[in-house]
Amino acid sequence: MLRIQLQQCFGRVMRPRERRQLLPPVVGWPAGADRESVVLLTKLAGMNSNCMQSISTNRQDFNAMKCLLLIAHGSRRQSANDEIRLLAERVAALDDNDYDAVVTAFLEMAEPDIHQGIAKCVEQGATSIVVVPYFLAGGNHVTKDIPGEIACARAGMPQVDIEISRYLGSSDAMANLVLACSRQTD
Repeated sequence: MLRIQLQQCFGRVMRPRERRQLLPPVVGWPAGADRESVVLLTKLAGMNSNCMQSISTNRQDFNAMKCLLLIAHGSRRQSANDEIRLLAERVAALDDNDYDAVVTAFLEMAEPDIHQGIAKCVEQGATSIVVVPYFLAGGNHVTKDIPGEIACARAGMPQVDIEISRYLGSSDAMANLVLACSRQTD
């Protein structure tokens, strides 16, 4: 909701980091801050107060930090793990990225493990984490191992909303990706 309202005000999609930079005073507001306070502060800050009047003053909208946790299998080969880290950096750099942070974690054979990855998200301020299993098929890791690890994390951090997305291989985009890769031969 906040993203759409800011887009209407500023005529473009604002990345999460930009939204947080635009609205830092809200973090310190007491509960129950009203719309008039937003208008006054935006006038003082030189922002478009007419537009800002329509923006939600729900503190959760302003304080929420969303993190994407990319979980891969993990490898003994360090360069394979580095590929996943590079992919996370590339995802974070995308203009239409809806996340304040993109973090990697590995199921086995590499660090950080899933619990360490979740802890890193929380240390960065995440209140919401979307887990993306970076797996091509819905085997035991996708259907049992990762959900089991996430269930443990949820139990230990009830204040953090942790959701699991569809695994990579289940994406409708995979068929086109396979064809695109087939056209890039050595």
